[in-house]
Amino acid sequence: MTVGALTVFLAYLNKFFKPVRDLAKMTNTIAQAAVGLERIRAILDTDTIIPQRPDAREPGTLRGEIAFDRVTFRYKSAETPLYDRFTLRIAPGTPNGRVLRVRGRGAPRKDGSKGDLLVTVVVQVPDTLDDAARAAVTAFREARAGDDPRARLFQGGA
Repeated sequence: MTVGALTVFLAYLNKFFKPVRDLAKMTNTIAQAAVGLERIRAILDTDTIIPQRPDAREPGTLRGEIAFDRVTFRYKSAETPLYDRFTLRIAPGTPNGRVLRVRGRGAPRKDGSKGDLLVTVVVQVPDTLDDAARAAVTAFREARAGDDPRARLFQGGA
């Protein structure tokens, strides 16, 4: 076999195996795409509606009050609860930043008695709103446009 014949043979061999290599690379790409498609299907098939519990109660008339009724809080490492069955009601219209005091329901003192539990009200609008909620927040802002909450800070005192 001459050097020229060997060169031509290797060139043909390379041209023959190039599509085979490309096909092998394509198989890997197809497998990755199939896995991605499977993940997308799993996300799309999830139930986007939170199912309602069969024993759910009707809320009745909503008054705008927030109530924490007989709440207990305990650290995992603690044997006794830090807060044991305290009740707190936040009235409608309570402003952001208001500090509420629950007397005798706070952290234990050195002498064994309990201090007061201080709760700060933080009103926060969610980062993402649907169209109806966004319209409600905008309507509220426009209704309160002339109201300056700081104007009442020093009235009735001093």
